[in-house]
Amino acid sequence: ARVLDDLRDRGEIRAWGMGLNLVEPALACLETARPDMFLIAGRYTLRRRIEAVRSTERWTAEDGVLARTVVLLLVDADDTRSAAILDAARRAAAVYLPSFVRVLDVGTEEERAYVVEEDFSAHSSLAAIVLEGGVPAEEVRRIVGEVSGALDAVSRRGLHHVELGPGEIFRTTDGDIRIR
Repeated sequence: ARVLDDLRDRGEIRAWGMGLNLVEPALACLETARPDMFLIAGRYTLRRRIEAVRSTERWTAEDGVLARTVVLLLVDADDTRSAAILDAARRAAAVYLPSFVRVLDVGTEEERAYVVEEDFSAHSSLAAIVLEGGVPAEEVRRIVGEVSGALDAVSRRGLHHVELGPGEIFRTTDGDIRIR
């Protein structure tokens, strides 16, 4: 790995990466080398970790097949919530509503389960907005109204959001509300 770092640093190669089925070897590699990318499920190149909560991680990634940026949720397969997360993602993928972040792919590989979502990494979560200085009452009413309407629409299709909180509600740069 250090040889590849040296070749890149000298300009003899532009970049190098690793194709792995597990995140742990990739993280171990980072202790001694500086690869430019990691590949998951044969098509998703991990770019930047957005968050790590319990035994899940969210990353921005590049879909090498469709040439688009996506968000990849990685879940340890031995996590007791893994099957439920994948089931919920598969159900959500079958429904398209503009108020919800779209689920694009769901799968398992080795010791990881993954959910691929449309890229929403540039948008602010309601939790982050509140921490940055709060939300005016009129905006809170608007957000609650939009979220309520969206949840009603999916409940009529037999779906329910089981972990809704301020970290799952996003405001786009245009002011639209999206639910993850």
